[in-house]
Amino acid sequence: MKKLINYEGNEKIMKELKENIAEVAPFFGAGASHTYGYPLWKELLVRLLEVSFLSGDMAEKDKREIETFINKNEYMRVADALEKKSNQQLRKDVCFIMNDFVKKARPISIGRNGSWNEHLHKLPSQTYLTTNYDSVIENILKLNSVKNLKSATPIDFSGQTGLKPPIIYHLHGIYTNPDTIILSSFDYDEFYGIERRNVILRQTFAKRLYELFVKYSFLFIGCSINITEDRIFRLLKKLIINMPQSKHHYALLDENEEKNKNKYTRMCELSRLNIKPIWYSSRNTKHEEAINELFEYLLGDLQITFRGKRNT
Repeated sequence: MKKLINYEGNEKIMKELKENIAEVAPFFGAGASHTYGYPLWKELLVRLLEVSFLSGDMAEKDKREIETFINKNEYMRVADALEKKSNQQLRKDVCFIMNDFVKKARPISIGRNGSWNEHLHKLPSQTYLTTNYDSVIENILKLNSVKNLKSATPIDFSGQTGLKPPIIYHLHGIYTNPDTIILSSFDYDEFYGIERRNVILRQTFAKRLYELFVKYSFLFIGCSINITEDRIFRLLKKLIINMPQSKHHYALLDENEEKNKNKYTRMCELSRLNIKPIWYSSRNTKHEEAINELFEYLLGDLQITFRGKRNT
C-alpha cells in the first residue's frame, strides 16, 4: 500500500502541517461520517424526497421533476423544491431520517487497528468543526474521555461568546434539534451573508466564522470543496480577498474523485482558497485509513497537555 507521504507533493505539505499542529482545527464533511453508515448529501435528499412524497406533500409529477434535479447533481435545487412542498416539516423530516441512520450506524469504538478515533482528541487546538448533522465527532471524543465538551450550532452563535475548547461547531445544525438545521438556499442566505432577512443573525454567524478562519488552519476531511456552490468556501474566498496574508488551510483529498478534473486547474482553485491538498488514492487506501495515517504522522512524538481530557 502506497504511504500517504509518498504521494507527489504530500511530504512537504504534511511536514508544514505538522510544524503548525498547534493551530490546526479539523473540519469534517459528510465523507468522514459516511464511514460509520451516515448518508452523503445526495442520499439524504433522496430519503427526504421519499418521505415528502409518501406524506402526500407533492404530486407524482413534482416528484419526477425533483428527481431530475438529483440526477443532474443540482442538490440545492432539490432542497429548495422540497422546502416549498414540505409544509414547514422539512427540518423535522431531516431529524427523523437522521435518527433512523443513528439506529443503524456502525458502532464507534477506539483501539481498533487503522482507526483514527483514538487520535482526534490529541490535537492541541481541541477545536472541531463540521457541517454534518450527526454526532459522530462528539461520540468519538466522549469515548476518549474528553471532559467539558461544548457544542455550538448556528442559533447559538449570537447567544454564546468566549467559547473555549474543547468545542465542536455544528455549522449547519444537529439532528437532535430541527430549529438548528441549515438546508435550503433560504437558510444559507440567512446565515452566510446575503443582504436580507435577519441581519443580526447573519452578521453574528459570519463574524464567528471569520474569527475561526483567522485563528486556525483548517484541515478539511471528507469535504468535496465545491468553490462555486459551497457557502463555507465562498466565505473563505471573501476573507482571502480582504486578507491576502491569512492562514493556509489543508484538505485530505481522494485523487480518484478528482479524475474528471484537470489537476492543474484543481490545484489553482484550491490555491485561491489558500488550501493545500494532501492526496491519497481510494483504489488502495480506504478513506478511514488515510485519515488515521495522517493523524499518526501529525501527532507522532507530540507532547501536549489535554485541556478537556483526564490524564492517563
